[in-house]
Amino acid sequence: MSYMVLARKWRPRTFAEMIGQEHVTRTLTNAFRAGKIAHAYLFHGPRGIGKTTAARILAKAVNCERGIAADPCNECASCVGINRGSSLDVVEMDGASNRGIDEIRELREHVGYAPVGARYKVYIIDEVHMLTEQAFNALLKTLEEPPAHVVFVFATTEVHKVPATILSRCQRFEFRRIPQAAVVQRLQFLAEQEHIAVEPAALALMARRAEGCLRDAESLLDQAGAASDGPVDEGTIRQLLGLSPLEELITLLDATGRGDLAAAAEQLDRMVSGGMEIDRIAMDMVDVILDLIRIRVGHGEQAPSALQDAAPDLTPADLLRCLSVLQGALQTARQSARPGPIIETAFFRLALMDRSVSIDEVLRTLESGEPESAAVSRVAFRSPATPERVEPQRVAEPPPSFSSADTATKPDDLDAAWRLLTASTKSFVIRATPFWRGDTLALQFAPADAFVATALGKADRREEIERALREVAGRPIHVEIVGTPSPGESAKRPVAASDDPLVKEIIRRFDGMVVENRPSREEVTRR
Repeated sequence: MSYMVLARKWRPRTFAEMIGQEHVTRTLTNAFRAGKIAHAYLFHGPRGIGKTTAARILAKAVNCERGIAADPCNECASCVGINRGSSLDVVEMDGASNRGIDEIRELREHVGYAPVGARYKVYIIDEVHMLTEQAFNALLKTLEEPPAHVVFVFATTEVHKVPATILSRCQRFEFRRIPQAAVVQRLQFLAEQEHIAVEPAALALMARRAEGCLRDAESLLDQAGAASDGPVDEGTIRQLLGLSPLEELITLLDATGRGDLAAAAEQLDRMVSGGMEIDRIAMDMVDVILDLIRIRVGHGEQAPSALQDAAPDLTPADLLRCLSVLQGALQTARQSARPGPIIETAFFRLALMDRSVSIDEVLRTLESGEPESAAVSRVAFRSPATPERVEPQRVAEPPPSFSSADTATKPDDLDAAWRLLTASTKSFVIRATPFWRGDTLALQFAPADAFVATALGKADRREEIERALREVAGRPIHVEIVGTPSPGESAKRPVAASDDPLVKEIIRRFDGMVVENRPSREEVTRR
């Protein structure tokens, strides 16, 4: 008897044996127990997670000789025939190789024939999204009103390519990626049944690399069992997958974490000289950093234990910056004729990169006036001295037509006048600096509030202010709006954050740059 791979030998034969798809199996089980059988089902989701397997179990459940059941017996002639693939009443088609209208026309002709010996005739079309538009159109009428003895089961990995007219005629079931813990548990079971000695770290790595695809994990276990003369360890799996050795990746990461450029360059050269592709090293390092971040935040149950003490000099914020640098380099390298130097430069950048410091720590350091506090001692300041912080202040100057002797003091009755204004006008005038000269009140606005000055410069707004002032003061008072841009002159830009003395000092100390110029804290506070 020829050898049968694990993925086929241990394929689930009942809904209870399927793992990771409880939301699907529970619904189908309850429906079959109640005798509710739809005429068309659509199973969609990633590859290798049980769509076709579920379709075959469904075919057995509706045709089992012991009656429609949630779980077929797998002992009667109908179940055995379906398991062997010899049943004449269960037709499996590949949508990729039978995608034309002629194949669908032939299917429509055979749909009318009664089952040979089963209760239902089940048509399973895998990768149904590969059918042509004409084939889908030919299938519509039959799919909407099929004979009572026919059940359609469609499976696809790209449900978005299936026309809405088809989707609306099916009961849809979304299959999900199988959780990593469930994959590990299944692999452990198969290893015990097949007498394959495998270490837990190797099982975890296989489950991670399968990315929720149980079929891939089972195939890898099958291959690992043949490749190893003894117990299958993590190193064996890394060799099969072409991954970089974990110990060498940790050594490289430790060197970059210490800022030791020479050691990092030496380790990188050693790995490349050993036959590893530099882009493969970068991709493997991304996975290592992700596992290390999970460990640092307390969610590293499935991460390799060897990473527990790796790169102690790097905080989670530092690791995120490392990820950004490597991923950016990988993306750029894919578009370059010489990807090697790009990725090598990225590793050198990691070794020379300053450690991350929160902005709160920086602000506390600058406000304290100390050269360097313990909180930010990891960062090398460009200047050892810390000048005193200059608080940004709003300096009110008299309007051009007023002298410095004119008072900017706000009289008590001005508040009373503002209370007589409408809400919108009041929200404008309180942003102004008032200057008095006799019976003239100048309302001066900052350049950033030029649009407010323009709004108050309209006749109706100014008359409303003068009317309120006259009612409170008992005499006519003329209002002059200062800050309105002249015709053809655009309003000046708001005071930017980069103009803030504190921000300038941070940029100078940490060799930073402004990536987005928003209004300064002074502007936001004043508004």
